[in-house]
Formats: sequence, C-alpha cells, structure tokens
Amino acid sequence: MYPPLNVYGNVAFNLRAKGADKEEIDRKVRGEKTHLFDIETGDRIREKN
Repeated sequence: MYPPLNVYGNVAFNLRAKGADKEEIDRKVRGEKTHLFDIETGDRIREKN
C-alpha cells in the first residue's frame, strides 16, 4: 500500500505499471474486491446483515 494514494490509486498502480489502458484499469479496480471499501476514502463498508 502506498499511503498517499487512495484505494483506487493503490489498486490501479500496478495495472498502470503493466501498461493497462484507462478503461481496463477502471473496470478491474471497480469490479474486484473494492466493493468492500469506499474507493475515495478507503473506509471499509459494512455489509448489511
């Protein structure tokens, strides 16, 4: 994790380094386990019981 980056930035970092285009990065970052976190703040989102 890179503290200066938000969740989106941390997940996207390696994808950018591998040469992924912007659409692929956005699709992968928003589609994976990031639904557990607020992408902007990094706060964990509680699941509804």
